Amino acid sequence: MSLEDLGRRAVACKHWRWLDGMQTTCFLRVIEGSDGFVIGHRHGVTRDRGGWYDGDADGLLPDLSDAATIGCMLVLVREAWTCDPEVNHWVSYAVPVFDGLETWRVGCILDGAKMFAVCNLATMALVEGKTEAEALVAALEAAP
Repeated sequence: MSLEDLGRRAVACKHWRWLDGMQTTCFLRVIEGSDGFVIGHRHGVTRDRGGWYDGDADGLLPDLSDAATIGCMLVLVREAWTCDPEVNHWVSYAVPVFDGLETWRVGCILDGAKMFAVCNLATMALVEGKTEAEALVAALEAAP
């Protein structure tokens, strides 16, 4: 799955919103945002689409190759699953699998024990992906 397709899935989630620090696929660094608008800055001269942007977020996609955007996605997952930061610490991590490739999982640590599941301990729903971005989008989609 392409990063652009993952970005479309992410912005379609009910818990999606633009967070300060995220970057769009058109290299706009978000300074302030929400689910319907963004204020941001794009490097470059104005005639080449550089400069400030303050407007509608429709059509903007997150750059899921950007480290800050991935960190913000983890924040969205933590918020969506309403985890108490005193009890649960959400992490994304790579797990080696038998074919030598990595699988990314999103989970939380409860009282120091890793759970390979999202916060719904009743269903033990496993959330993973081939990349960290894919695992985070899947966790955001699965959030109640």
